[in-house]
Amino acid sequence: DLAAWLEENPDEAMKLTQLARITAVNRGGLEMFEASSIEDFGGNIGTLMQEDSLATFNEYLLFRIKGGGAFEAENVAYTVSGKRVFIQICVTSAADSEESWNRVYASISDITERKHAQLLRDGHRQTLEILATSTTVECVLSTLTAELELQSPYLRAAVFRTTSSSSALQLMA
Repeated sequence: DLAAWLEENPDEAMKLTQLARITAVNRGGLEMFEASSIEDFGGNIGTLMQEDSLATFNEYLLFRIKGGGAFEAENVAYTVSGKRVFIQICVTSAADSEESWNRVYASISDITERKHAQLLRDGHRQTLEILATSTTVECVLSTLTAELELQSPYLRAAVFRTTSSSSALQLMA
């Protein structure tokens, strides 16, 4: 069971990422991963991945082993300076390399801003459900702060507490 083995052996899966050689990258790729040249990647995709990137990499390997062609997924990657980014990746093989995997092309888009917005939205939804049962302002602020810290260091939100006049507005509406 290769899927179970990959999951149980993350160190071995990381070794596999180091076997995938990067042979060319465009200027946009260099900028996205904060690299000045292809040499900054160390020649392999393992430099862009950490353990939280492996599930999608493993999914890709299993997809390809089963004969799948084009693969598309969202994942996390890391810049050469270690900054975590969310990516949309599309991977396909050249027509003459489908069996050998010698020439694989990947298109990677930075979706970090969109993912942060989604995390914020989902966090707000969960937090609001909790807050609906909270009675104190301290509980509200504590819950919201904890949720934001879990989601991302880049997220910011405002908390508004309404007064009794808001209840009058609701009744009038």
